[in-house]
Amino acid sequence: MIYTPEDDNEEDAPECSNGYDDDGDGAIDYPDDGGCESSDGDNEARGGVAEDNDVDNDGVPNNQDNCPGTPEGTPVNDQGCPTGLLGPDDPVDPGELTAPDGVPFSPSTEATTYRINNEGEDFRGNSYAEVGGKVGDTISFTRGGEEHTSEIIDINTNALSVTLRFSSEPQVITFALGIPLGVDLDLDGTNDIAVLVNDIFESEGVITTLLTIVSIPEDQEETDLDPLIDSITGDENNKAGVSFSTGKEGRNITIILIVAIVVILVIIYFLIYIAKKRKEEEEINIKV
Repeated sequence: MIYTPEDDNEEDAPECSNGYDDDGDGAIDYPDDGGCESSDGDNEARGGVAEDNDVDNDGVPNNQDNCPGTPEGTPVNDQGCPTGLLGPDDPVDPGELTAPDGVPFSPSTEATTYRINNEGEDFRGNSYAEVGGKVGDTISFTRGGEEHTSEIIDINTNALSVTLRFSSEPQVITFALGIPLGVDLDLDGTNDIAVLVNDIFESEGVITTLLTIVSIPEDQEETDLDPLIDSITGDENNKAGVSFSTGKEGRNITIILIVAIVVILVIIYFLIYIAKKRKEEEEINIKV
């Protein structure tokens, strides 16, 4: 007899038809799990993931997939890795992978700060920004009069994820490639922005990510993020400006300011010295 889930509840169902990944191999139940010979099998771990199956439904068989677990619908190359991502054994020349056209991206290996709109200019609801960044880079913006900063602290090419640290109300969030996730910046129970990891690629030997950040309208009711993001990013008029500066540029500005201050102090010193000398000469002339 072949067991089907309708025959009983999931708690009593055999491992090969209970809807769970009992052996943690990324495949669930018969026929996807190679350890299951039939749906009434009670041990998924008997074998392994069937090599000719495609667990993540990306069109690349398991035995050829260098990036198992790719989110469904994500464009992939012939090795099962998202377009632009170097798989574990991907022979693609890193020089062939560059930031998409029109996306603000600093080629510097220095830590870079990306600014959405000008300082003090609000990142209004129903607008979005695209940013290409690496680990150590920060993204800053103003929303509702409050300043917010996020830092890229990890880009994981195995898990296909990017981790950001938000400083306004300290929190660390990991975003999976191709899956949008809302962020409650002020922890008031309402998402303020949505972050979507569009791509992970290599540029000048540095693993880099392409992010889309969407500012959610304050009066927006809770809804599926996918159609919301599509509606906002579908209109170029909603795209916010992005500028960037590197740590090196910041140090250069600091040096220039220090030199300028020293020059001003030297000028003031000489002016005081000259004034003092003139006063002494006037006193001598009066005595004479």
